[in-house]
Amino acid sequence: MRPNRKTVGLALSGGGANGIAQIGVLKALEEERVPVDDIAGTSIGALVGGLYSSGYSAAELDSLARALPWEKLTSISNETPRTNSYLEQKAIRDRASIAIRFEKFKLVVPKSLSAAQPLTRTIDLLVLNAPYHTGSSFADLPVSFRAVTTDLLSGRRVTLTSGPLSEAMRASSTVPILNQPIERGGRKLADGGLVANLPVDELEKAGANYKVAVDTHGRMYTNSSDIDVPWKAADQAMTILTQGQYPQQLEQADLVIAPDLENHKATDFSGIPALIATGYAKGRLLAPVIKRSIQIEPKHDFPLSGYRKSIEGIPATAGYLEQFRTANAIVRRGTQVKKILHELLETGLFSRAWTRLDKQAQTAIFVLEPLPHLERIELIGGPAKAISRKEIDTAFTPIIGKLYTNEVATGALEKLIRMYRKHGYSLVQIERCLVDGTTLTVRLSPGKIEQIDIEQDKGLTKPLPIKREMAIDTTKAFRNSEAKKTINNLYGTGVFNRVSIGTETPQPQSKLFSNTLMVQLDEKPATVLRLGVRYDETSNAQLLLDFMNENVHGTGNSIGIWTKIGQKNNQLNLEYNQPRIGHTPLTMFTRLFFDQHDIETR
Repeated sequence: MRPNRKTVGLALSGGGANGIAQIGVLKALEEERVPVDDIAGTSIGALVGGLYSSGYSAAELDSLARALPWEKLTSISNETPRTNSYLEQKAIRDRASIAIRFEKFKLVVPKSLSAAQPLTRTIDLLVLNAPYHTGSSFADLPVSFRAVTTDLLSGRRVTLTSGPLSEAMRASSTVPILNQPIERGGRKLADGGLVANLPVDELEKAGANYKVAVDTHGRMYTNSSDIDVPWKAADQAMTILTQGQYPQQLEQADLVIAPDLENHKATDFSGIPALIATGYAKGRLLAPVIKRSIQIEPKHDFPLSGYRKSIEGIPATAGYLEQFRTANAIVRRGTQVKKILHELLETGLFSRAWTRLDKQAQTAIFVLEPLPHLERIELIGGPAKAISRKEIDTAFTPIIGKLYTNEVATGALEKLIRMYRKHGYSLVQIERCLVDGTTLTVRLSPGKIEQIDIEQDKGLTKPLPIKREMAIDTTKAFRNSEAKKTINNLYGTGVFNRVSIGTETPQPQSKLFSNTLMVQLDEKPATVLRLGVRYDETSNAQLLLDFMNENVHGTGNSIGIWTKIGQKNNQLNLEYNQPRIGHTPLTMFTRLFFDQHDIETR
């Protein structure tokens, strides 16, 4: 028998920067010990909800929100970071400000203003380093999760409940026109706010008994001068589209938590601490309402008047004395069977509890399975010497030789995994726990990558230039730093719009923890024409034309011609650039050029 209560679901709305207030709501619910069983998120709500469902605590999300470079993450710039570029790549990209790409000499119209690589990289790395990973279904996570997206081809809602978690979170928060849609299963997925900005009805599908709507949607701009850049226009359009959805969704909620955001704009990522505090204040105010509302009184309970009550199952040793005293007090004063069982389980000291009734003899025996008394922890598996014995002991201090609850035991195991994550071991997981006497044996996965699958949307680039940029050592436990370096290396080649990396696959897996690394590459058309105009006092006005093939035969090498035409200076250059020679760090650049200068003499 388990504690009897309603399951709680949170619907986290979109709202851009305003959605940061949802972290404050989660902090308040955690402090008030309000359980969360299901989350359905849209846009920023999918980002917050996805990370929370994968094991990040509200306090950790608070720290992340304050530390993340939001201006960079929401930028529409597509430039490869200069620190990731080779010298000649930097020189080429500095020549002009407009780039027009061609595929088989046909003009390629950009799908969006940005491929959102900075956000992709950040979410990928956060999901990789989360305490919990999912084999495929998001129901495997500690909090069941659903991400709401819109299929731009059909205009219909698509709710993602399985596959790569990072991809689902990014799809739900992809703003059309500004960001490139996520392609999955023949669909082009974008911001779920177009169809369900506050997805309360998804909680019904998830089976939540008590539905809480956390509404942080943005307010409309009222002055024309405020809509001065494309992303503000897109935000205004999204806000208009979502207005009509709200009445129907709000009617389905048992409770609405709407932080007092006043006129804070969805595009304004300043004042993060204040946003979190606003959500926290409203969450603390309404958390007691949720706690009262989810309680279920036992039905058809059996009265124990005149019955002799006793307890079985608790060992008669000193290590279990406190558990026996607690159970004895509850059983002694209790008058109804189900109510006693609920109180016993709510203590968290017992894994199971049931009753044997003898109506003729009028006896009630409460059989309990107490949590084991532990004196020693033994770790098996995992990367050697990754964390110290002192760190291990620190994680398990709350349960060694002490009375502890299910929640405390889970927290100790999670703390162990968080220590591995802190040291950069992203894939080490607990495979099994076994108790033998007073010893808890924890078996850990090796955390290694056994297989690397590369998925290319166009198939332009050959394996060698991709594999030479991979920084993954499959003979050792996978490190988060290897993922960072791999993403930076691949994106730094300049031949990809977007690089995504993860261990969750679109297909169901036979085991919970995947040892396959998925690398998804969105390739740029190789042929590019760059245009620019430059003026300086020495050369006066100059026209710049740069025509390049930046991925010759899929090698990552570039060849092209560029010219500079001006009143006093004319240049014509034929260039060939090989950013990497084989697997070596060596590079090669050659140029054939004509350079004419008009020099004034006095």
